[in-house]
Amino acid sequence: MSAIYYYKRRTKPIKWLIIILIMAVIVFFLYWFYTNYFSKIDVSGSGKNASPDKITQNLLLSLSSVDGDVQMAIKKEDYVNALKNTILHNGDKIKTGSNSRAILKLENGSTIRLGANTEIILQNTEVNNFVVEELKGRVYYSLSAGANYQIRALNVLATALGTKFEVINNADLKYLAILALENNVKVEIFDDNNNFVVGSRLDPSEKALIDLKNSKNEMLKIESFSIKSLAKEAWYKWNFDLDQGLTDVTMKDEPEFEEIASSLELITTLKEENIYLSWSVYDGADFKSYQIVKSETKINPKYPDDSVIKSSDEKDLNFYVDDKVVADKTYYYRVCVVKMNDNIACGNVASEQLKPKEEDKTPPLAPTLSINVSEAGVGLSWTKNQESDFKEYKILRAAYNSMPVYPGEAPVATKGWGEENYLDKEVNITSVGSYYYRICSVDNSENVSCSNIKVIENGQVK
Repeated sequence: MSAIYYYKRRTKPIKWLIIILIMAVIVFFLYWFYTNYFSKIDVSGSGKNASPDKITQNLLLSLSSVDGDVQMAIKKEDYVNALKNTILHNGDKIKTGSNSRAILKLENGSTIRLGANTEIILQNTEVNNFVVEELKGRVYYSLSAGANYQIRALNVLATALGTKFEVINNADLKYLAILALENNVKVEIFDDNNNFVVGSRLDPSEKALIDLKNSKNEMLKIESFSIKSLAKEAWYKWNFDLDQGLTDVTMKDEPEFEEIASSLELITTLKEENIYLSWSVYDGADFKSYQIVKSETKINPKYPDDSVIKSSDEKDLNFYVDDKVVADKTYYYRVCVVKMNDNIACGNVASEQLKPKEEDKTPPLAPTLSINVSEAGVGLSWTKNQESDFKEYKILRAAYNSMPVYPGEAPVATKGWGEENYLDKEVNITSVGSYYYRICSVDNSENVSCSNIKVIENGQVK
């Protein structure tokens, strides 16, 4: 019986350990990349209701600066005047009035700056689950790395690690704008049942325009912007200067009324008997409503001093037809915007005059009349008018006036175009006396031309 030998190749454990280690590194890298640099357009949702890891370390947050009408609600109590250096905790609220600001500072160097007419709730101050609910207004976030930040506004969630961005919340219109100023910001939109709808990643110098009233495909728009152009506005210059560590930085209050040329450029044109207005839509993110004003006497109308002919909270609206105009009057128009802080911005003034129509003095062509008489009556027929402004025929019959003319002679009947015949049953072959017949053509300008005259005398055509 021959022996059977089995050959078993010696394995090398170190080789498999290296392979396993490499695969673990790859998996970790992919997970880290997804977490920090998520896809540009997110269609799955990260889960608004996902439960974060339990964190016990909180960020110390304080109200470091108040300017104007600033109020706070501590420990779910009523609002009171805010005090500088107040330490804030979960559930506390801050709100600002018109032309007012507030600055919150975190112990890690992060800063949260509230603009005018803004209200927020501090939902959570944990390091890896820092949540601010923005009820309305505009907030500038300058956030240091080392924490996970979430900003909730209406049904929108903005997530960032360490970055600078702004969230503008027009709660009344369900319209938001989120501007990424530095690094990336993740934006997610949910429905009223907290189901994910659509999302995106914002790169620096990109803004998300969100209209929650629109359909899913039209709800989110991504646009680019220039940070340099933002610096021209007092609000952004103030924030940028503070970001650079400048001291004694003050912000000049935005004027309650300003004239702008970057948008709201109005053009008026005549269309038939109306005046057509078209303009470039407002390019600011703090839009609240359009107010179109009109004046017959003031060459520089503005809101709210002058008559408003159209109000709208649709930011994309860019035209209006004014049909309340009369000839020979000059009208002055202007498109104004009410901002979220209730300040006013207006574009250029445009004027238009509806000129009167030139009086039409050309009469229609006089028709040619033919008649016959029978027991049934007098039958009339006449040639048809072809003028585009023709209005109607007037049928005249006179017993004593041998030269009847409209409108001096009252018509016995009126006929329209295409009705070039008539039977007068009041006169027939048994009638005694003379009757004079005539057809007069009338146009839209009441110009008149009358036909030849036909006579019935003692029941016979004369």
